[in-house]
Amino acid sequence: MVQYHIGVDLHLEVAQIAVVDASGELVHEARVKIPDLPAGRAMLDRLAPYLEAGRLAVEALGCNRWFVDECHVRGWDVLVANATKLQLKRDGRKTDRRDAREIARRLFLGDLDRCARTYYPTQAEYAHRKLLRTRHGQVEKRTCAELEIHAILTAYKLRSPAKQLRSRESIRWLRSVALPHPDLRVVLDVLIEDLVSAMARIRVLSKAVAAAARSVPAARLLEEALPSVASQTSLTLICELGDVKRFSGARAVASFAGLVPRVTASADTSHHGKLTKHGNPELRWILGQLAVRLLSRDPVVKAWGARMRRRVHKNKVRVALARRLLIGIWVMLSRGEVFSMERCLGARAA
Repeated sequence: MVQYHIGVDLHLEVAQIAVVDASGELVHEARVKIPDLPAGRAMLDRLAPYLEAGRLAVEALGCNRWFVDECHVRGWDVLVANATKLQLKRDGRKTDRRDAREIARRLFLGDLDRCARTYYPTQAEYAHRKLLRTRHGQVEKRTCAELEIHAILTAYKLRSPAKQLRSRESIRWLRSVALPHPDLRVVLDVLIEDLVSAMARIRVLSKAVAAAARSVPAARLLEEALPSVASQTSLTLICELGDVKRFSGARAVASFAGLVPRVTASADTSHHGKLTKHGNPELRWILGQLAVRLLSRDPVVKAWGARMRRRVHKNKVRVALARRLLIGIWVMLSRGEVFSMERCLGARAA
């Protein structure tokens, strides 16, 4: 029998705590400074008497990893709540004290379990996500540097000897190319260094991604089952999805990726608009990249896409394929079924 329900409004250096009993009455609250990890552990020690027969809830924030991990080590029942679904701002003036009390009250009522519980990734999933997202960020920096260099070259009708600016031949040429003003030379040198350093970091991160993918059996399974899938794609899909069995169905997993349309409804009329894009951006991005590759390389997908192109724009074809791929991958991982591209595209593709 749960006797206490604890709500914690956690920040970088302070935590607001509220405790309600089995009848929903506030029995304890405190504001604790936590400048370092020992102070955070001391705060949890003071909460220990309530958690012998109690539950605790905290928002899903970037600074809560240490907090939730410490609770798990101590064997406590901790719920991580989606900050967006909590909607703490809608009830008027927002303060840390009101937030902690509201979290504790809604934990007591069971509202957080029904509506706001979110997935808490394991240590390995969290580390792999950081690795993959960091590599993605470095690729974007490399692209930005290339575009800036292209802009300078285009302005003066200069053309690189090689097709790709990141090639060794192009880098050597860029270091020696003559420009009409010394300031342009300074800018170009800085952009070259940005490009070279980003390429070096990407190589290091790519090796780490490949090694991580080899250590995850589900990622290796995806590489074997799906065409045009390598370590970056497979590991991103596995780590960003997390525990696939937590999704109730195909609509739930599509909504998690933001691959569902906005719906405006009134009475018996409803309108489906553009994508919500409220889901996981990394998952949506990697599925879009996979869809583009398959539409240009895989004969089955190319034939399906050609028939779709007679009715809709190519971007809608890509999004539709991304959603079908996601659902097919979810079915494979959650039910243990063999992935079939023909089945993934559906009977209506024929």
